Amino acid sequence: MAEFRKKRKKICHMCAGKPVNYKDVAIISKYINDNGKRIDEYGIYVLKSSKYNSLKDLSEKSFGYLAAEDENKIGQVLDKMDKEIDFSYHKVDEQNELLSKFKNGTYDAIIMQISREDILKEEDNDAYNQLKKIESFKIETTVKTIKSNKDITKEINCFSFFQRHDSFFESCFFAVNHS
Repeated sequence: MAEFRKKRKKICHMCAGKPVNYKDVAIISKYINDNGKRIDEYGIYVLKSSKYNSLKDLSEKSFGYLAAEDENKIGQVLDKMDKEIDFSYHKVDEQNELLSKFKNGTYDAIIMQISREDILKEEDNDAYNQLKKIESFKIETTVKTIKSNKDITKEINCFSFFQRHDSFFESCFFAVNHS
């Protein structure tokens, strides 16, 4: 009878109990993925005092959003909304202008990245308390990371990281390059 050997499954250095040298690029690069996923969530907000409770209620209405939002991501949100309702939309340069036009009825709703809620709560708590989120859309993007095999324990230039010229970084630059 023939004996078959089971092929042993490879396990990582850490799982095998082997020491991992953080300076060993060949080993560390096995644990680093070049691509990652980022999920941004955008909300559709109306005034709490409004009669709107769903995206369908906003058919044929006007939306505003901040110009600072990523055009690609906001475009994906608008595409998803366009599949459900007909609407018009307007880009506004500043948050205060957006909120002002929203409160005075120029826009029936606003599109905002949900992560901005905390900022709005800090900067304008009254405006934040008037908002009601009725819908949200998740936008997934692939993020390409930048890896380098440069040994930063030997060569470092603080200016390349911070692009600043104050005394702290100048002294850091002096200390690293003259040690």
